[in-house]
Amino acid sequence: MSHIEKKRILQNDKLPPAKYDLRFIVKSIQTRKTLIEKIIENDDNASWETFCDSYQDYIFVMIKNMGVSHQDSEDLKQDVLVKAWKALPNFTYDPEKGKFRWWLFTIVKNTVYRHFRDKSKDVSTETDSDLVEIDSFIEPEVEKLAEDEWKRFVVKKAWEIVAKEFEPHVLEIFTKLSEGHKVKDIAINYDIKENTVNAYKSRVRRRLYREIVKIEHELDC
Repeated sequence: MSHIEKKRILQNDKLPPAKYDLRFIVKSIQTRKTLIEKIIENDDNASWETFCDSYQDYIFVMIKNMGVSHQDSEDLKQDVLVKAWKALPNFTYDPEKGKFRWWLFTIVKNTVYRHFRDKSKDVSTETDSDLVEIDSFIEPEVEKLAEDEWKRFVVKKAWEIVAKEFEPHVLEIFTKLSEGHKVKDIAINYDIKENTVNAYKSRVRRRLYREIVKIEHELDC
């Protein structure tokens, strides 16, 4: 991605995609250790809590979106977290094999598959839907689900951080613009100039973009 292309993305009215070329992360971010590197180096309770806080929402939504009930999703989420935690010391980043989220997703997928297989063997709880659930997954579809969910996960995390840095009316204006409201109408409703509306949009988008890139680097080495 060239400098011109990056500038074009930042100037575009739409929110930039969650997947970026990390070669263009600013040097201060590139030289930081990723969360996974820190966790592997500090195998303690604090690291475990950080690991859970960082990935449990993504893991839960992935499991639930694969057809698991809410309660079972909670249980399987804990299983995945424990399995991933125990396997972390053996994780090494290999560009040819994919990033950390795909390593984590493999654990999620295998755990869910095993869950449905075990359910189908339990005659007392077996139903027709249980029997076909595991066969309903097509690998490319599951991978797309994982990719889409990761993008939403990263953007949500970034938004939660960025939202604390702006005044409520600035966030409201940015949200309205994202929903398709016209700059002119927003300017009238908030009794401000159109240039001010555009300035708010640019400030929030640029800050959000930087936070997304930072989170991608830290959580998906």
